[in-house]
Amino acid sequence: MPSGSDGNGPDPCDLRFQTELFAPIASVVQGLSVGDRLTVQLITQGQSQSVAALTQSTGAVAGTITGARQLGVLINCLAQHAYEAEVIATSGSQVTVVVERV
Repeated sequence: MPSGSDGNGPDPCDLRFQTELFAPIASVVQGLSVGDRLTVQLITQGQSQSVAALTQSTGAVAGTITGARQLGVLINCLAQHAYEAEVIATSGSQVTVVVERV
């Protein structure tokens, strides 16, 4: 597990955690490589919100961040801070990232 906060430290927004992208978009993730950095943004569609990981070059959604226990803290902190997700592994359509504040 990467070093850094899981949202329970003195600064709950100082997040750094590993997760897998949910519902990866095949046409986008096939172009990703280890070391690529994705922009993490809160996207609102109608009444629902999701945390998306977007390519920095085109702004295309690569997938969403769900299921991480830090998700609630991340959503609250996105209004105040910028976050990125670094690709640390890919296997077919499975993409593992480390999310952290920048």
